[in-house]
Amino acid sequence: MSAAAQPQIRGLAPTLLVAHVHRLGVGFDDRPSALDRLQQALGEEMALRLLHALAGDHASRPARALAL
Repeated sequence: MSAAAQPQIRGLAPTLLVAHVHRLGVGFDDRPSALDRLQQALGEEMALRLLHALAGDHASRPARALAL
């Protein structure tokens, strides 16, 4: 494809996209895990309760319990 036939991307969006992708690749391994961040923000007990509530098996509840 020639340069004339390629679409031109203009505006701020391409610059922001490149910046975000670059940010994801730099220092990502140094970031604490999601559980560590939750524990720091909420405390260990509340973080674990939230994690269990979000990861629980909600499909096994009877339909009547969901309507409450």
